[in-house]
Amino acid sequence: MKALIISLALFFATLNSYAVKSDTIDYWQVKLNGKIINPNPGGTFDNSVYSITNISDSATLEIGYYTDSPCPSKECVSKLELKTKNGLILEIKNNSFDNTPFQISGKELKKLFLLNSDIYVYFSGKKGGDTWDTPRYLGILTKK
Repeated sequence: MKALIISLALFFATLNSYAVKSDTIDYWQVKLNGKIINPNPGGTFDNSVYSITNISDSATLEIGYYTDSPCPSKECVSKLELKTKNGLILEIKNNSFDNTPFQISGKELKKLFLLNSDIYVYFSGKKGGDTWDTPRYLGILTKK
């Protein structure tokens, strides 16, 4: 009888775990000229430092924020805020919210690094309406 009760409990626990909707899986990726420079391949959200070396004017930095529930509607937008350590906004990049990466040219990046040696990167989006999601801290870009 005990075995039957334990078996039924395990069966319902397993069944319940399949009914639970999984959380959205978000990650981000940084590429310089097509080469991934993330120090952590999973692109977790933390205090990671992304070192950038040998920046040419023709270089392209891509910062991609990816989610398993993108929003292809034209009403859905995202932004990347590039800030100083004290929160002063150096630049804001706007984009769609459909997993398209943000792009920063080498020329732009050089100008940003002239203003500040460390660039703090934040992502935010809005899916219709007027309210932006709370900005998500992605990490620091630094010139080496």
